[in-house]
Formats: sequence, C-alpha cells, structure tokens
Amino acid sequence: MRQKIKLVDQFDKDSDKRLNAEERKAAREFIRKENLARGPRGRGGFGRREENQPPPQPGPKLAPSDVKSFPAAPLYDARTLRTLFIEFEDAN
Repeated sequence: MRQKIKLVDQFDKDSDKRLNAEERKAAREFIRKENLARGPRGRGGFGRREENQPPPQPGPKLAPSDVKSFPAAPLYDARTLRTLFIEFEDAN
C-alpha cells in the first residue's frame, strides 16, 4: 500500500486550505520527482496493460456546438443522454 501524502498541508503556503496555481505546480513537481525516485514499479494501479499493448489513444475532441441540445427535456430525463463540458481555470 502506498502512503497517503497530504499535499494541501505540505504546499498550502497562504493557509487558505486550497492549492492555487503556483502551489499546485509545486505539488505536481514534488509528485513527479517522487514517482521518478520510486522507479517504474512504483507506478501502476488500476488499468495496467500488458507490455506488448500499444498505449491508449484519446477519444475525439468535442465542442458544445458538436452535440445536440435538449433544452426542453428535464436534466435527469432517462431518455436523454447529456454531454457535460467542464472548464478549468488552466490547462493542468
């Protein structure tokens, strides 16, 4: 079992209980270095693939204009399949 790392406690420099962009960048760099130090056997978990399989490829990119809209259907209508688009403040 891997030990849980409390990144917010370690990298929250302004003590607001959340990581801003700069704090997240430092936390990601820390995790990257930890994973490199652990070596390839330190990574893994769910979704492991066999050595001879090609790496997975991303699916097609969609924009809100690419999907059909159902403004009259209730949000949780069982006959309507929704596509949700989530926007974040930065690409990471």
